[in-house]
Amino acid sequence: MGLFLPAAVHAEFSYPTNGGAVYYTITNGAITITSWASAVGYTNACIPATISNLPVTSIADDAFYDSTYMIGVSIPNTVTNIGNNAFFQTFLFSVAIPDSVISIGTNAFYWCNYMTNASIGNGVTSIGDGAFALCESLTRVTLGTNLISIGNDVFANCLDLNNVTIPNKVANIGNEAFVATSQTRITIPQSVTNIGIDVFGTCGNLTAINVDPNNPAYSSIGGVLFNKSQTTLIAFPESSASYYPNYTIPNSVTKIESWAFYSCSLYDVTMFGSVTDIGDHAFNDCYNLTNVIIPASVTNIGDSAFSGCYDLTAITVNPNNPAYSSVNGVLFNKRQTTLIQYPGGLAGNYTIPNSVVSIGDNAFAVNFSLTNVTIGNGVASIGASAFEYCNNLMNVYFTGNAPSVDSTAFYLDTATAYYLPGTTGWTVFAKNSGLQTALWFLPNPAILTFEPNFGVHTNRFGFTISWDTNISVAVDACTNLAKPAWTPIATNTLTGGAAYFSDPQWTNYPGRFYRLRSP
Repeated sequence: MGLFLPAAVHAEFSYPTNGGAVYYTITNGAITITSWASAVGYTNACIPATISNLPVTSIADDAFYDSTYMIGVSIPNTVTNIGNNAFFQTFLFSVAIPDSVISIGTNAFYWCNYMTNASIGNGVTSIGDGAFALCESLTRVTLGTNLISIGNDVFANCLDLNNVTIPNKVANIGNEAFVATSQTRITIPQSVTNIGIDVFGTCGNLTAINVDPNNPAYSSIGGVLFNKSQTTLIAFPESSASYYPNYTIPNSVTKIESWAFYSCSLYDVTMFGSVTDIGDHAFNDCYNLTNVIIPASVTNIGDSAFSGCYDLTAITVNPNNPAYSSVNGVLFNKRQTTLIQYPGGLAGNYTIPNSVVSIGDNAFAVNFSLTNVTIGNGVASIGASAFEYCNNLMNVYFTGNAPSVDSTAFYLDTATAYYLPGTTGWTVFAKNSGLQTALWFLPNPAILTFEPNFGVHTNRFGFTISWDTNISVAVDACTNLAKPAWTPIATNTLTGGAAYFSDPQWTNYPGRFYRLRSP
């Protein structure tokens, strides 16, 4: 009599093994390992090739997730798939993946911090995102010959990993695949047709990225990675700055890719008039960079392109640039309504012009020398991380109403936000920004010309007077500034530091001028 099994058995069974027990399900006559119960103490997990004469073909998502007593695993050559998070944060010292395995899931060996070496079989065609990320002790990886795709962040933050050979069938290398590793040299084989963003960022030992001359999509000059036609500069090896502290971008380049120079120790970079596009974070954390000149040709500068450049004292824009401008080394859009980047090496106090409507993301971030900022009354919004990690920022003075503010804008800052009496929105601002707020009392009374009550209204002309609490302020008027004859027309007591003045007689005069004084 034959044994007939249904296509899928959803019940979970246990099977004792050396080092504990595995739990499994049956689908279409094949076994999927779903979890593991370890024996007492640190041990090796032995996954059987068969259970009840049925082949073990898959390791399910999360099967050994956070199994902190697992220091080794034996994977049989019947397994074809390793699921997402399958060995997430285990104590594995090493892993050998057999040739039978075709795919390795997302975060499969993520944060296996004790793993020192990994051998990936020749059957594997794709490695999922973050599969070996944060394996900080990983020093050696052997990639299988049939590998086609290396996902995003696969070896990210494997701090000791070096000398990985990319097989010559690989077509795709995902974003940040080797970021923060110890690679010294990388060779891109002929087969690679897609390289993601910041693949080799923060590789402090990387001196060269070489490309097979027959590669149809990419090329390299002096170890710097470009597209084939050398119109896009993709990645500048971080350690190359030791050899090229002053780098001239080839005049064929029209685009600097996002993260291209990230964390490089360049002192100077020269761009020709061919460059039109500077990508996001392109020069982020280039801590030795002191000066940047933006040519007239540049029409796009990405987010945080020059953030974290601690020694940068000036960003100078060619006056003929149609999209950007600079004032005293500070980068703005052309109309100076957006402050894009305040150089990280500028120290002391800074006043943001009243023309500025928005302060961009990371505009002042990681500036350790900035102490005081006065924000113009035109500013309506402050972007994400705009003043993040400004450790010595003590005071922020607002000359207008409270702007909208991203919750990260003043992250880890201890500054006090000072605002003028009569301005509005500070309760919400304090809640969203996390800053302590306080009234800012000026040495002389001021007219708030920016707020909604300023100017002509029904049957009156008026404005808000801001100064100090419970102080009296007289308003005088005259009709001719050439021969002024000032007439007192009102005295206002500034309850809470502000009071509203209105003049119902203003229509009786062809022109009228006002001044404030102490009574």
